[in-house]
Amino acid sequence: MPEMGSVLSILMKPGVPTVEASSSVLDVTRTMKHKGVRNLFVVKDGKPLGVVRDWDIITNVVALHLDPAAIQARQVMYTPPPTVGLNASLGEITKLMAETGARRILVADKSGMFGTVTAGDVLNFVSGISSKAYGDALRKIREQGA
Repeated sequence: MPEMGSVLSILMKPGVPTVEASSSVLDVTRTMKHKGVRNLFVVKDGKPLGVVRDWDIITNVVALHLDPAAIQARQVMYTPPPTVGLNASLGEITKLMAETGARRILVADKSGMFGTVTAGDVLNFVSGISSKAYGDALRKIREQGA
């Protein structure tokens, strides 16, 4: 993996929860339940196309009484996927979350997908409550002027 900025080295969780674009919404919801997540990045040939959020399924499938087994992820996904590069600042991450309403941001570049940052990760980080490691990391970033 390429080198990343100090903020992402702390906040990013490696691995990206994904589902294929052709997957049924029924399979998407089962994957969400199995992985314990509320959104999944939609991929085709390993490349991110969008993100399916629980809200997309509620408003575009359930509320319309559509059959989740007959609808594909690509039909209900939010696109483009909210994405930041490896050197994103905390400000860039939170601005993207605010602008898109995304609770999970993809960390990627042309060479691949590296991980995600969630709203919960950001809140734990900025609250200073979570752990000594977060506190040490926050001090390090402030010292570097990030």
